[in-house]
Amino acid sequence: DLYRIEIPEEMEDTGLDDVFRNDVVAAVEWADRLGDDLPESHIKIQIEINGLESRKIHFSAYGQDGANLIKIIEADSLKNSESP
Repeated sequence: DLYRIEIPEEMEDTGLDDVFRNDVVAAVEWADRLGDDLPESHIKIQIEINGLESRKIHFSAYGQDGANLIKIIEADSLKNSESP
């Protein structure tokens, strides 16, 4: 959660540089605060509130790795929706 990050120097204390150098998936809330430090390949997830108990989730891919990950998510979602 980068909500409280106010100046770029505070990013050094988060440890995200180390996470982004590894082959992992990381969820970062308020990622827009990363600016130019956001990895080239990533997925943006937006959650839209559609009432008290309904949400719509939007996925946007950036870079080839992001696009590949969305394909995996879609395939898994389809597989799970077909299960009884």
